[in-house]
Amino acid sequence: MKVTVNKDAAVELDVKRFYVPGVMLTDDCPKCGERYARDLGDDYLSYPVANRPFDFTVYCECGHEWTAKLILRLSVEVAS
Repeated sequence: MKVTVNKDAAVELDVKRFYVPGVMLTDDCPKCGERYARDLGDDYLSYPVANRPFDFTVYCECGHEWTAKLILRLSVEVAS
């Protein structure tokens, strides 16, 4: 079996709560320097789009918020 993937095709996922176990997002707040961490196995992306950059809003406990650009990549491969 052969798998062909169009990596440039943006795919809207009709999923309100899309969990990604094993993925942790971390950053430092640009205002207070506090470490931000979000485990996507516990928290979710809401209606994400695969294979296209999207804005992800990050909130710090100090009240500051900022935006990061993320790309969600999905892949399929043939298992031997």
